[in-house]
Amino acid sequence: GPDGASKLAAALEKNSTLTTLILLCTSIGEEGATKLAAAIEKNSTLTTLDLRYNNIGLDGASKLVTALETKSTLTTLSVTNTALQKRISTALRAKPGYSPRRHHKGE
Repeated sequence: GPDGASKLAAALEKNSTLTTLILLCTSIGEEGATKLAAAIEKNSTLTTLDLRYNNIGLDGASKLVTALETKSTLTTLSVTNTALQKRISTALRAKPGYSPRRHHKGE
């Protein structure tokens, strides 16, 4: 839930080895997604984040898209919201070095 996501976000800010984080069906909610987005902006190694089947809300989704747009290492963000998937695809295409051969959930 959101409390676990908050603790994970705090650890993610300092982590220097984790490249993939899969949080399927963990009920992180909007609050958890917002905290993870802030942590992603400080993390230098995470390339893949899978948040499918979480109710992250519009504000949480927006903050994650912003983190994706500003964080150069994050190249894959998986969600189950169709409107958000389109925004993620657009953000990925705008990243320097984007290659359509990279697999990401959002197209």
